[in-house]
Amino acid sequence: MSIILAILLGILTIFFVVIVIGYNSPKTIILDISRKIAKPADVVFHACGDFKEFVKWSPWSEKDPSMNQSITGEPFTVGSIYTWKGNRSVGSGKMAIDHIEANERIDFTLNFGPQGDVKTSFIIESDKESSTITWHFESEVGTNPIYRFFGNVMKGYLKKDFSKGLDNLEHYLSAHE
Repeated sequence: MSIILAILLGILTIFFVVIVIGYNSPKTIILDISRKIAKPADVVFHACGDFKEFVKWSPWSEKDPSMNQSITGEPFTVGSIYTWKGNRSVGSGKMAIDHIEANERIDFTLNFGPQGDVKTSFIIESDKESSTITWHFESEVGTNPIYRFFGNVMKGYLKKDFSKGLDNLEHYLSAHE
């Protein structure tokens, strides 16, 4: 009986900790990962605003090289859409271009199905020979403490993926001079 009670107390303690952390977590998950790349803004912009280029350096393309992908619309055009369906590591969804400022910014809406829409952007600041690119992510997780807790967990995974993606972008652009 004491083992069952100990297990029950352990589960309740974990649940309590998740709730407390959740209540103290933000309602909006915001992530900004930046990298300075020794390329001009137009080159960086091209690799980010054309989905045919994006899939070549995306961190998720290497997690599932055989995922189904499709691209509709013209590159660098509001309404252009990239859809994917892959393994458990990449899931499925679609990404649509919402707003473009040539060589400076591209805003997207990501849709993961039942999880809803999130916003992401590539923001490019440039001097003459290099660019700093920021991969921005923003998602409303609401007031539910469980969603807020898991939003912070998701943020940790995204931070790794975005960092890997910007590493990939830098290597990709260096290899395609």
